[in-house]
Amino acid sequence: MAQVPTIKLNDDNEIPQIGLGTWLVEDETDFDRAFDAAIKDGYRHFDSA
Repeated sequence: MAQVPTIKLNDDNEIPQIGLGTWLVEDETDFDRAFDAAIKDGYRHFDSA
């Protein structure tokens, strides 16, 4: 799997530039499927704002 570029935060931690946005997901089952698939595919950045 290719390495995703990261963004350095003010506290010197880094997060992947590519993340999964979850704010439009209204159904819990859809969320669970999307989240599980993203974890399996290597996602480590989840935007739930």
